[in-house]
Amino acid sequence: MQSFFFNHYACYHFKDSNEQFDFLELQLRTTRDMEPGPITDWIAGGLNYQIEHHLFPTAPRHSLSKMRPHIKEFCKAEGLPYESADFLTGVGYLLKQLATVSDTLEKMKSHEQ
Repeated sequence: MQSFFFNHYACYHFKDSNEQFDFLELQLRTTRDMEPGPITDWIAGGLNYQIEHHLFPTAPRHSLSKMRPHIKEFCKAEGLPYESADFLTGVGYLLKQLATVSDTLEKMKSHEQ
C-alpha cells in the first residue's frame, strides 16, 4: 500500500478534463519511482519501479531495475518527465498532497454551512 501512495497519489493530477496525453506521457506524468537500493528493492518487492511497471506491465519484477536506465535515458533524450524520489522526499510530497486534500475538504465544509 505504501508504494501506491508514494508512486501515484502525490503525482500529477488532471486539473482540466480537456487535457489529453498519449499513453506514454500519461504514465510518466502520473507515476513516480522510489529511488532503488537493496533495502528499498527488497521491501517494495520491485513496486518501487512503478514507471517501468506501468510502461511494461507484463515484464517480470526482476527485470524492472534493468529497464530503468534505458527508460530514463529515453525520457531525457525526448524531453519527457521521469519522476523519481528517495523515500523521505516522496513521503514529503505525499504529506503535502494530503494537506492539500484536507484544506480543500475544510473549504468545502465551510461553504456548506
